[in-house]
Amino acid sequence: MCVRRYEDNWGELKGKLMERDVLEVLSFSAFAQDESDLEEKLRYCGEKDIHIQVKDARITPDVYLDILYLMKWEEKKKREELKKAQYEGIVKALEKKKEGAGSYGRPRASLPEDFREQVEYCQKNHIPLETYRRRTSLKKATFYKYVKVLQSEHEHTF
Repeated sequence: MCVRRYEDNWGELKGKLMERDVLEVLSFSAFAQDESDLEEKLRYCGEKDIHIQVKDARITPDVYLDILYLMKWEEKKKREELKKAQYEGIVKALEKKKEGAGSYGRPRASLPEDFREQVEYCQKNHIPLETYRRRTSLKKATFYKYVKVLQSEHEHTF
């Protein structure tokens, strides 16, 4: 049996670890980057019967799966609490909207006052609408949506 300290290089240490060795780590967060990394390392140590010592608390391989289960349970609980809080926030916002308090959703784009005249001018003089769109600083989809509205209004007047 040999006591080894985990510093940085898991690949190098993995080659040196032998059955019944004790691996000292400061914490599980120092031992692994994320849950899947920790799970892989714990499974490896469990298969090789390597004991892990975390800050003066020795953990045997049969406890590894319990630790993984607790970690997954805690993560699941956090996700459920987050979803519940999001749902409650959405319900509150919808209630306020129903009462008429506050403004919700994306704000409407404001068109220049001379939008209709400028679009008609561009069309009559064969000037690309894109040059006018750039001056308005409207997004393409928004600009052409309103151009389409103007064109449909123009068709209905004749």
